[in-house]
Amino acid sequence: MPSPEQLAEWGLYSPWEESNAPSVTGTLTWLGAASQHANGVWLRDRYVTQHKLLPEDLHAPDVAARSTPFPRCVQSCQNEQTARSSVAAQRTSRRPP
Repeated sequence: MPSPEQLAEWGLYSPWEESNAPSVTGTLTWLGAASQHANGVWLRDRYVTQHKLLPEDLHAPDVAARSTPFPRCVQSCQNEQTARSSVAAQRTSRRPP
């Protein structure tokens, strides 16, 4: 389950209140946002932490990303990049006891 902070951050990219029912056709659901967030966390762990192929201070603007202009595609990309950035990694690594 996403933390309140993650929900607030995803709210920047997701224009709806319901958990998995987008109000606008073609937008990303909460499940889709959570999946893309998990992908970003995995990519960061794999390429930054394990293999040291990318710098520790990697930020979303440092990476070029391409997407089709459909809202759900743009939102997928934004959620993945947000999770992969160093600021998001610091937040993700600080889990409550």
